[in-house]
Amino acid sequence: MALAADRDTKERAVPVATRHERLAASSKEFYVGQLVAIDTNATGSPVTPAVPGDLNLQVCGRCEQRLTTGANNTKTVKFKSGCFYYASGTTFEEIDSADIGAQCFVIDDQTVGLSGATGANIKAGRVYDVDSYGVAVYIEWPQAAVIGATTAGDA
Repeated sequence: MALAADRDTKERAVPVATRHERLAASSKEFYVGQLVAIDTNATGSPVTPAVPGDLNLQVCGRCEQRLTTGANNTKTVKFKSGCFYYASGTTFEEIDSADIGAQCFVIDDQTVGLSGATGANIKAGRVYDVDSYGVAVYIEWPQAAVIGATTAGDA
């Protein structure tokens, strides 16, 4: 279920975590802790909820501020790339420790799964760990280094 309030999204320490700021998309509601993406206009946009097949968004991190934008927005949104805990999808979307290292996909702005609701949702990042806090998702922005390009060790 998509967020309707701020979320205490826990962070996992990793070697690289970076703060960013981007012009925010117009007429959007941002909540602390939610997944944020860059849209086709190169503006920050909340991922609420993931639209199956909408591959035009690139997840860039965790939202760091509560923000509401107007129709002609000039505000910026702050977000952080790194490793953050999100909820796991259920049934066929459920992520467990066997999935560490695999790509995961956006189900909504606080939930990730193995393929997205239809198998065509945007990539969230890589499963870093799974524990009692949830699924630790490593999100690097821009994503090319993590998801778009294959590196040694990728299957």
